[in-house]
Amino acid sequence: NIEATAGTAAYLKQRGIRTHVLKKIGEDSSDEIVDSMRQGHIAYVINTRNLHSMNALSDGVKIRRAATENNITLESLRLDTANAIPEDASCIVINSPEQDLSDSDTALIRSYLAAGGNIMLITGRTDTDHKNLLSLMSDYGMSAEAGIVYEGSLSGYKDQPYFLRPTANSTHEATSYASSYTIYMPNSHGITIADDTANVSALLTTTGSAYVMNGDVKSEAGQRVVAAAASKDTADGTTQIVWYASSDAFTDSVASTASYGNYYYLFYSLFWMNETYESNLATVEGPSINEPLLDGLTSSSVLIWSIIFVFVIPGIILTIGLIVWIRRKKH
Repeated sequence: NIEATAGTAAYLKQRGIRTHVLKKIGEDSSDEIVDSMRQGHIAYVINTRNLHSMNALSDGVKIRRAATENNITLESLRLDTANAIPEDASCIVINSPEQDLSDSDTALIRSYLAAGGNIMLITGRTDTDHKNLLSLMSDYGMSAEAGIVYEGSLSGYKDQPYFLRPTANSTHEATSYASSYTIYMPNSHGITIADDTANVSALLTTTGSAYVMNGDVKSEAGQRVVAAAASKDTADGTTQIVWYASSDAFTDSVASTASYGNYYYLFYSLFWMNETYESNLATVEGPSINEPLLDGLTSSSVLIWSIIFVFVIPGIILTIGLIVWIRRKKH
């Protein structure tokens, strides 16, 4: 069993991991975390540190003290005191960061990338002002466009113009195997491919009718990139980056609307960077690219099938019923 505070528990539950929620230290005068350790309910503690929160720092001290006093294995996750990211880290995943990277974190990740490291970056519309984080992307020829991308073509969105249904790059290895699946990218910001600093490719694009709303300012219409990949050869290997510009895209509530096609893009992107992808939670098997999806139906085919199921099939059943009734009446 896993016990966690609200934020971590919500993240884990969203990904199908059963988690019991504990109140933070001091929340409603609660000591649930320390009490659970003292009562022997916890055998292993992972203490994540928010270096910009004084409450988190003081809470961390209490958690680590309680773990030590009760002989509980403790693992603290911090980058600021590390000399480097572990050499066996095949990929760093940064998923919708609530705040910008610190200068020290940025320096560590920049060194890791320069040595042939990989990053999967998922950002949202509120992340486009994270200067340190975006400076890493700038090193590889990509930048963020502030605002929300809206689609001007009916074929390019689902229900609402901000709920994008982009076109996937069928030739790039990060998306080619998943390109027959639908992916939705709601509330995306745009990604600008700036120059030839690295080999950069657009992975997901809108139609040419898309535009950006930044506050009340509307941009001119034009194709927007909402996912991109960059690669660059270094002396120690090849640096590879995949960037998705929607923090909502990889949540169950959105992925389920695309028959979970969104997750196939995530898995294949990881596969492109790492040549293999293993999950400690469950075996992830590659999908058949020929698997039919209801989300792939066009509006015209939906209309045809609606007529068949609403009028044609009931009409046939009614006709057969009348014939049987007439025959029985004659007898």
